[in-house]
Amino acid sequence: MQIHRLNKRVRRVYAQGIQFSLVVDNLCAQLINDIEVARTSTYCARLRELIDRLGLSGDVDLFVESEHFSVDDFERLRAKTPAIPSAGTVTLKEHETVERFLGRACDISEVAERSARYQDITRISGQLIDAQIDGLHMTQRATPDTICFRAYPGGDSRIQSGQVALKMTVEGDVRPVLLTSHNQSEYDWYRADSSDISPARLDSVICAEPLARPPSPAS
Repeated sequence: MQIHRLNKRVRRVYAQGIQFSLVVDNLCAQLINDIEVARTSTYCARLRELIDRLGLSGDVDLFVESEHFSVDDFERLRAKTPAIPSAGTVTLKEHETVERFLGRACDISEVAERSARYQDITRISGQLIDAQIDGLHMTQRATPDTICFRAYPGGDSRIQSGQVALKMTVEGDVRPVLLTSHNQSEYDWYRADSSDISPARLDSVICAEPLARPPSPAS
């Protein structure tokens, strides 16, 4: 809906409005984390169904890597001998991140190899997609070449590594927050039935209340 609101504002000064493409880099997912294209294609079909059901198909479309490129396109552009960082340079956070995306434990040498693969594959993905999409490129985190796009106004910008919950602020507003393995212990959270007010595929929402912090000891 944030995209829809943005498009309405743009049309006030530019009648054609904008077309917003959500990029699903599912070949990256396969080549980096071994996630089969068949699985991500099923997800994309469901996402397209949701976009259509919400009446947003005029504003939003999906750009799915596997529908435009192939593994051969990536192999053709890959470095012959990608630089693999020393296992001794792998941080605990990097190790946890790789294991989270793989869904299993792995040793430091595999973390180093997959980190190098990530750098190589995402570089190629950017080249291929930039050649197909002519326009402003937004990412979840700002880079020297892109600006950040928050999925929810006033909320967390990253939604790939946790679950989106609704949090009540001290001002009485409801704000999206990302629950992750690192911060979920800071909240009292639960699922609430929302099937009577939300689309059929969204039958519940997560509500989160920050846990009261004990007062700091007097110095």
